[in-house]
Amino acid sequence: EQQKKRAEAQRKVDEALKLELGPERYAEYKQASDYAYRELARVATRYELPKETAKKVWAVKTAAEEQASKLRQDQSLSTEQRQAAAKAIQAETEKAVTEMLGERGYKSYVNSGGYWVRNVGSGVGVRRVVSP
Repeated sequence: EQQKKRAEAQRKVDEALKLELGPERYAEYKQASDYAYRELARVATRYELPKETAKKVWAVKTAAEEQASKLRQDQSLSTEQRQAAAKAIQAETEKAVTEMLGERGYKSYVNSGGYWVRNVGSGVGVRRVVSP
């Protein structure tokens, strides 16, 4: 009950912020408040990468997470097919992030706030059974 109240209060605060800031600034606010994004920006600065690098990597994160989510929900594929697709998403994500951050930047990021890079496809092959 308390958790539901907290979640509802947070939702209302987020809605008010979105109205006040507008969609673009609100998205920037949400990024800046995310630990993984702050670590990404720190790594980009440390390795003297262009400022847009963090945003580009974040776009890869968003796209990979959306693909993995769709894959988890796709009941038309077998477990093996979903696991293979998850591995492909994982490999593409790692490759793209490594290209953007460089090998040293990539290693630094995944060892700090970039845990999502190695986990983006995890759990995709598991079928969730929903009780009626």
